[in-house]
Amino acid sequence: MRAKFNLGWPNGELVVIENVRHQRPVGQGFFHTGKVINSELGRLIYVYDCGSMQKYRAAREAEIKHYLFERGARTRLDLLFLSHIHYDHISGLEALLDTKSGLKVDTIVLPLLDMETRLISYVRAVSAEFSVAKDAFYQDLIVNPGDALARFNPRSIILVQPGDRPGAPGSGALDGPRDDPPEFPDIRAEGWKLVGQG
Repeated sequence: MRAKFNLGWPNGELVVIENVRHQRPVGQGFFHTGKVINSELGRLIYVYDCGSMQKYRAAREAEIKHYLFERGARTRLDLLFLSHIHYDHISGLEALLDTKSGLKVDTIVLPLLDMETRLISYVRAVSAEFSVAKDAFYQDLIVNPGDALARFNPRSIILVQPGDRPGAPGSGALDGPRDDPPEFPDIRAEGWKLVGQG
Protein backbone atom coordinates (compact mmCIF):
# COMPACT_ATOMS: atom_id res chain seq x y z
CA MET A 1 0.00 0.00 0.00
CA ARG A 2 1.26 3.44 -0.92
CA ALA A 3 0.03 6.66 0.63
CA LYS A 4 1.18 10.22 -0.09
CA PHE A 5 0.60 13.11 2.27
CA ASN A 6 0.93 16.75 1.27
CA LEU A 7 1.85 18.79 4.30
CA GLY A 8 2.33 22.52 4.42
CA TRP A 9 5.05 23.96 6.63
CA PRO A 10 4.42 27.30 8.37
CA ASN A 11 6.48 29.09 5.69
CA GLY A 12 3.99 27.91 3.05
CA GLU A 13 6.32 25.35 1.51
CA LEU A 14 4.65 22.13 0.33
CA VAL A 15 6.20 18.93 1.70
CA VAL A 16 5.32 15.50 0.32
CA ILE A 17 5.77 12.46 2.54
CA GLU A 18 5.19 9.00 1.10
CA ASN A 19 4.49 5.94 3.25
CA VAL A 20 4.96 2.57 1.52
CA ARG A 21 3.59 -0.29 3.64
CA HIS A 22 3.43 -4.04 3.21
CA GLN A 23 1.45 -6.43 5.38
CA ARG A 24 3.20 -9.79 5.08
CA PRO A 25 1.11 -12.98 5.16
CA VAL A 26 2.41 -15.03 8.09
CA GLY A 27 -0.75 -16.88 9.20
CA GLN A 28 -1.94 -16.10 12.72
CA GLY A 29 0.40 -13.28 13.64
CA PHE A 30 1.60 -9.92 12.41
CA PHE A 31 4.54 -8.76 10.27
CA HIS A 32 4.24 -5.31 8.77
CA THR A 33 7.11 -3.61 6.93
CA GLY A 34 7.35 -0.14 5.52
CA LYS A 35 9.24 3.00 4.75
CA VAL A 36 8.50 6.69 5.02
CA ILE A 37 10.06 8.71 2.20
CA ASN A 38 10.66 12.43 1.83
CA SER A 39 12.73 13.72 -1.09
CA GLU A 40 14.60 16.18 1.13
CA LEU A 41 14.82 14.31 4.43
CA GLY A 42 15.46 10.81 3.05
CA ARG A 43 13.72 7.67 4.17
CA LEU A 44 12.96 5.84 7.37
CA ILE A 45 12.69 2.02 7.27
CA TYR A 46 10.45 0.40 9.88
CA VAL A 47 8.95 -2.92 10.94
CA TYR A 48 5.84 -3.21 13.09
CA ASP A 49 5.83 -6.59 14.88
CA CYS A 50 7.31 -9.77 13.43
CA GLY A 51 5.81 -13.09 14.34
CA SER A 52 3.29 -15.87 14.03
CA MET A 53 2.29 -18.92 16.03
CA GLN A 54 4.48 -22.00 15.58
CA LYS A 55 2.00 -23.80 13.30
CA TYR A 56 2.61 -21.00 10.77
CA ARG A 57 6.38 -21.11 11.18
CA ALA A 58 7.04 -21.97 7.51
CA ALA A 59 5.04 -18.95 6.28
CA ARG A 60 6.72 -16.66 8.83
CA GLU A 61 10.22 -17.85 7.93
CA ALA A 62 9.51 -17.51 4.20
CA GLU A 63 8.28 -13.92 4.61
CA ILE A 64 11.25 -12.94 6.78
CA LYS A 65 13.65 -14.53 4.30
CA HIS A 66 11.97 -12.69 1.43
CA TYR A 67 12.14 -9.36 3.29
CA LEU A 68 15.81 -9.87 4.17
CA PHE A 69 16.52 -10.66 0.50
CA GLU A 70 14.75 -7.41 -0.52
CA ARG A 71 16.62 -5.30 2.05
CA GLY A 72 19.97 -7.08 2.14
CA ALA A 73 21.67 -8.71 5.09
CA ARG A 74 23.01 -6.35 7.78
CA THR A 75 21.31 -3.29 6.30
CA ARG A 76 19.84 -0.72 8.65
CA LEU A 77 16.38 -0.98 10.16
CA ASP A 78 15.62 2.44 11.63
CA LEU A 79 12.68 1.50 13.85
CA LEU A 80 11.23 -1.73 15.17
CA PHE A 81 7.86 -1.25 16.84
CA LEU A 82 6.54 -4.04 19.06
CA SER A 83 2.87 -3.46 19.80
CA HIS A 84 2.88 -6.04 22.60
CA ILE A 85 4.75 -9.22 23.48
CA HIS A 86 2.28 -11.90 22.44
CA TYR A 87 4.19 -14.74 20.82
CA ASP A 88 2.48 -14.30 17.46
CA HIS A 89 3.86 -10.75 17.25
CA ILE A 90 7.51 -11.37 18.29
CA SER A 91 8.45 -14.94 17.32
CA GLY A 92 10.29 -13.86 14.16
CA LEU A 93 12.58 -11.31 15.83
CA GLU A 94 15.56 -13.63 16.14
CA ALA A 95 15.54 -14.35 12.39
CA LEU A 96 14.79 -10.75 11.41
CA LEU A 97 17.59 -9.34 13.58
CA ASP A 98 20.08 -12.20 13.36
CA THR A 99 23.55 -10.76 13.96
CA LYS A 100 24.95 -12.40 10.80
CA SER A 101 22.13 -12.54 8.26
CA GLY A 102 19.47 -10.18 9.65
CA LEU A 103 18.96 -6.44 9.78
CA LYS A 104 20.87 -4.03 12.06
CA VAL A 105 18.20 -2.35 14.17
CA ASP A 106 18.76 1.19 15.40
CA THR A 107 15.79 1.74 17.75
CA ILE A 108 13.25 -0.64 19.29
CA VAL A 109 10.01 0.78 20.71
CA LEU A 110 7.66 -1.28 22.90
CA PRO A 111 5.26 -0.81 25.78
CA LEU A 112 6.56 -0.97 29.34
CA LEU A 113 4.67 -3.95 30.76
CA ASP A 114 4.63 -5.16 34.34
CA MET A 115 5.66 -8.72 35.19
CA GLU A 116 2.08 -9.88 35.67
CA THR A 117 1.09 -8.78 32.16
CA ARG A 118 4.17 -10.42 30.65
CA LEU A 119 3.50 -13.70 32.46
CA ILE A 120 -0.12 -13.69 31.29
CA SER A 121 1.14 -13.29 27.71
CA TYR A 122 3.42 -16.28 28.20
CA VAL A 123 0.70 -18.49 29.68
CA ARG A 124 -1.73 -17.61 26.89
CA ALA A 125 0.83 -18.47 24.23
CA VAL A 126 1.73 -21.77 25.89
CA SER A 127 -1.92 -22.72 26.32
CA ALA A 128 -2.52 -22.06 22.61
CA GLU A 129 0.60 -23.98 21.49
CA PHE A 130 2.57 -25.91 24.09
CA SER A 131 5.73 -25.91 21.93
CA VAL A 132 6.09 -22.19 22.73
CA ALA A 133 7.12 -23.21 26.26
CA LYS A 134 10.56 -24.25 24.93
CA ASP A 135 11.33 -20.95 23.18
CA ALA A 136 14.31 -19.56 25.14
CA PHE A 137 14.13 -16.10 23.53
CA TYR A 138 10.46 -15.76 24.48
CA GLN A 139 11.24 -16.79 28.05
CA ASP A 140 14.00 -14.17 28.19
CA LEU A 141 11.66 -11.52 26.75
CA ILE A 142 9.07 -12.29 29.42
CA VAL A 143 11.65 -12.16 32.24
CA ASN A 144 13.50 -9.05 31.13
CA PRO A 145 12.51 -7.36 27.84
CA GLY A 146 15.45 -4.95 27.96
CA ASP A 147 18.07 -7.68 28.25
CA ALA A 148 16.38 -9.91 25.67
CA LEU A 149 16.24 -7.13 23.07
CA ALA A 150 19.74 -5.83 23.89
CA ARG A 151 21.21 -8.97 22.27
CA PHE A 152 20.34 -7.40 18.90
CA ASN A 153 22.59 -4.40 19.69
CA PRO A 154 20.14 -1.56 19.07
CA ARG A 155 21.33 1.99 19.66
CA SER A 156 18.29 2.50 21.89
CA ILE A 157 15.31 0.71 23.36
CA ILE A 158 12.35 2.94 24.15
CA LEU A 159 9.79 1.67 26.65
CA VAL A 160 6.46 3.51 26.51
CA GLN A 161 4.55 3.48 29.76
CA PRO A 162 0.78 3.22 29.25
CA GLY A 163 -1.72 4.72 31.62
CA ASP A 164 -3.41 7.88 32.75
CA ARG A 165 -0.35 9.51 34.29
CA PRO A 166 0.66 12.91 32.87
CA GLY A 167 2.69 12.46 29.72
CA ALA A 168 1.39 8.96 28.97
CA PRO A 169 0.26 8.31 25.40
CA GLY A 170 -3.30 9.49 25.01
CA SER A 171 -3.37 11.47 28.25
CA GLY A 172 -2.99 14.86 26.56
CA ALA A 173 -0.47 16.04 29.17
CA LEU A 174 3.26 16.30 28.67
CA ASP A 175 5.78 16.03 31.44
CA GLY A 176 8.74 14.41 29.67
CA PRO A 177 10.39 11.03 30.00
CA ARG A 178 10.96 9.21 33.27
CA ASP A 179 14.36 9.75 34.84
CA ASP A 180 14.50 6.40 36.61
CA PRO A 181 14.98 3.36 34.36
CA PRO A 182 12.48 0.53 34.79
CA GLU A 183 13.55 -2.49 36.82
CA PHE A 184 12.79 -5.99 35.66
CA PRO A 185 13.02 -8.51 38.51
CA ASP A 186 14.61 -11.84 37.68
CA ILE A 187 12.02 -14.60 38.13
CA ARG A 188 14.34 -17.39 37.01
CA ALA A 189 15.72 -18.17 40.46
CA GLU A 190 14.10 -21.60 40.44
CA GLY A 191 14.03 -22.04 36.67
CA TRP A 192 11.01 -22.46 34.43
CA LYS A 193 8.43 -25.02 35.44
CA LEU A 194 5.02 -25.41 33.87
CA VAL A 195 2.42 -27.13 36.00
CA GLY A 196 -0.82 -28.53 34.59
CA GLN A 197 -2.51 -28.01 31.25
CA GLY A 198 -5.10 -25.67 29.80
